[in-house]
Amino acid sequence: MSWDNEAEEKKNKKKAKKFERQRMADMRDVLATNQGKNVIWELMESGNLLGNIPLMDEAGTQRALGRQEMAKDIYNWIMEASPQEFLNMLQIRAKQFNEFEEDDGTEEAEDS
Repeated sequence: MSWDNEAEEKKNKKKAKKFERQRMADMRDVLATNQGKNVIWELMESGNLLGNIPLMDEAGTQRALGRQEMAKDIYNWIMEASPQEFLNMLQIRAKQFNEFEEDDGTEEAEDS
């Protein structure tokens, strides 16, 4: 390996590390707000992160697998940036789910 290639490789590694640090900082900033947590959760949920891919035609299956792969990437970024935030997101969602279950439907009746 020539000196030029080594210098270029070193420069590229340094750029990659800087990019990765910035990506993790950005993810922590997004997760610092409830709105950010909600959007990230919706993206992971729409990608069927924790579910099975339903049987469908080949194109539909490939599309669903692609969405799930992106949801997994988002999950992995969260776990790299701030694993505690994923647990916080789960707690927020559980609380929201319980609040929706306890709703007596009064608001829906008023809209009718």
